[in-house]
Amino acid sequence: MYVSFIFSPKHFKTIVFVGKKERIENIVRHVYNDNLHNLIAYYTNEEIEGVEGYKNIATANIIDELTGLPVNELIIAKEGLDIKYVNKLNKELILLFKKGINIVGLSSFYEEVTSRVPKDFLDTNFYEYLNFSKNNTNRFYLFGLRFVDIFVSTIGLLVFLLIAPLLIIGNLVGNRGSLFYTQIRVGQNGNLFKIFKLRSMVKNAEKNGAVWAQKNDSRITAFGKFLRNTRLDEVPQFLNVLKGDMSIIGPRPERPNL
Repeated sequence: MYVSFIFSPKHFKTIVFVGKKERIENIVRHVYNDNLHNLIAYYTNEEIEGVEGYKNIATANIIDELTGLPVNELIIAKEGLDIKYVNKLNKELILLFKKGINIVGLSSFYEEVTSRVPKDFLDTNFYEYLNFSKNNTNRFYLFGLRFVDIFVSTIGLLVFLLIAPLLIIGNLVGNRGSLFYTQIRVGQNGNLFKIFKLRSMVKNAEKNGAVWAQKNDSRITAFGKFLRNTRLDEVPQFLNVLKGDMSIIGPRPERPNL
């Protein structure tokens, strides 16, 4: 039940198709009004009878039309498309990927939804498909993830408040300066946010620009070494998790200039 209804990313997604009518018609009809997918548009050379959302693939501007819409997944079928349009489409896909839209090939989506491989793919390299990203946009999963983030970060911040007096004393003795410091980091879909940490380096450690920390880095203070070894310097990030800037589960948010 967990795999089928909660973890599986194929449920409750807003989707868009791009491809020639003869390539996408069967799967479009399969998912249209199936209560699992919200088909808001399909870009093709000819309207599919009885299916709303038709966009002329030759004249439409996918970037402008999809910007601001809650699209989870874009399904692409490049077979039969004009090479000039494919080149234009590739550039648009990169921009859409940066906006957080999952992009998959038609063969991958078809197999995911129907648990079958379409027979007309068997004479091609059906195992090769375009997949820029594998992200889970399932609502149940995202709800559970956010619940865990709030629960864990709340406990983490309460623990931090309990040990804060000791950290303040250690900072006064071993750091002699501000207890906290902030940095700009890159979050989901390229959004920038300000991350909170306990200061472990001397003041103005990067006055000449961003520099990777090294082993036995002279910029790290005596108390800073303790904070880094115990990972206590990371604890204020629970505030970022509580705010929704980042998550307990996920990639490390890096700096935009590194």
